[in-house]
Amino acid sequence: MKHLLHFFADKAVADFSERQRAFFQMRHCIFCECQLVIVIFKHRRDSKSSLLNVQRIVFDDIATQPFNGASYLFEDQDADFNRHTYYYRTYVINNCEIPAGHSNIAHNILLTGEATSAQENTLQWSNYGEWNGDVDYYDLYRKTESEPTFALLPLTLTPSTINTYYDDVNSLYESGSIFKYYVVAHEQLNDYGFEDISISNQLELRQLPSLYIPNAFTPLQTINKVFQPVNAFISPEGYSFNIYSRQGILIFSTNNPAQGWDGYYEGKILPMDVYMYKIYYILPDGTVEQRNGSVMLIY
Repeated sequence: MKHLLHFFADKAVADFSERQRAFFQMRHCIFCECQLVIVIFKHRRDSKSSLLNVQRIVFDDIATQPFNGASYLFEDQDADFNRHTYYYRTYVINNCEIPAGHSNIAHNILLTGEATSAQENTLQWSNYGEWNGDVDYYDLYRKTESEPTFALLPLTLTPSTINTYYDDVNSLYESGSIFKYYVVAHEQLNDYGFEDISISNQLELRQLPSLYIPNAFTPLQTINKVFQPVNAFISPEGYSFNIYSRQGILIFSTNNPAQGWDGYYEGKILPMDVYMYKIYYILPDGTVEQRNGSVMLIY
């Protein structure tokens, strides 16, 4: 009897939802006239590293499904794959409550990390184990706020006990504050003739935003024509940039960190004067930061 248990941290590589899920598929071939059921067992580990001896795991019985001779799908609604590593194994039990076979042990890849003050995102993930063919390599995917989908980073990541990658995002300061990642493990060709994959949880990191605000601009000259804060890691989420006249009239407003004011209001250039601005943006902890000041419009 052959059983292969596969682990995925969500339903597809390219389509992540905010709620991380796990599902498992078991391939098998069995000949038996007894009534059979599939019993699923789980063990939670709080450490980031994989177990050295998985055969000593004490599993908990969490689900039973009738045996129907096909593939099986199970969703674990109670697991938190952003915080813990979970090990799973399935058994085929006959009506005499005697195991007729069992699967390999599968577990999730736990991806964690932090955004540092050096404009670098540090990533760590647990090594995937218990594959028949072992891990061949890892792919790392990243998505910024300015990108519609995840992109594969051009890296060669070989497996180790604790895998670490330092992503220098200094050149991506105009891409927003939020960076999202996930890891895909690729199996070497196994004894069953195929190469499996396992997908980690999705990790979100936020770089600390900063901005420089000039105090004057010259909209009728060839340079310095637009008044715009120089934003670094500013997220469009919660961003607001407003310009007011001395009389308190709102003359310009935008929620786009890449947009500035050209000195015009209702199609006409405004006179040389001092104008007030208010800028709002969100810090990584959710706090709303406010910057107030003035700018001189010069001909």
